[in-house]
Amino acid sequence: MKIRSLVSLLLLAAMGLSLLAFYSCGKRTQVISYYFEYSVPNIYFNYPSNKSGLEEVTLYSGEIKIPLDSILSSNHINGEIKSATIINMSMVITDPPDSTFDWLSLVRIIGCADSTFVPSTDLASAGIIDPKEKTIHFSSNIDLTPVLLKEGCFIKLLVTPTVKVPSSSMRMFLNTKIALWVRPLP
Repeated sequence: MKIRSLVSLLLLAAMGLSLLAFYSCGKRTQVISYYFEYSVPNIYFNYPSNKSGLEEVTLYSGEIKIPLDSILSSNHINGEIKSATIINMSMVITDPPDSTFDWLSLVRIIGCADSTFVPSTDLASAGIIDPKEKTIHFSSNIDLTPVLLKEGCFIKLLVTPTVKVPSSSMRMFLNTKIALWVRPLP
């Protein structure tokens, strides 16, 4: 009798573990996602010398393209973006070579799913700007997901100059790296 009870108990435990394993396998496919990093090609823009100080100026307005189809096909994955985060972003002066950000008091970046920027989402701003530097680093882990479309999003780079504005045009670029979490599709 004891052996029969022990066998029944073991059989019940095995069935329970089997059900748990099958349930877990179904859940596992929902949890798996793939991680990719994508370096956006540098975005170049100019600060025109004819702008007056103390009012906000748009330095760049345009699309950040994320070639999701080519990223996925090169990795043999069918999926969609689950989340996207800017993990590194900086603004760099390239010309004139001796220029610094001594003319800048505020920098911010807004984003939108389309080029109207209505509604827009604040994505980043620079803290204290060192007037001796040629590079401004934005905070990392900027969530792009609220403004993201399948192939990218639109950003606008806004700056507020100090009283001292540059006397000549400046050439700058945005350097951006994005982390993508991709959910596989069946």
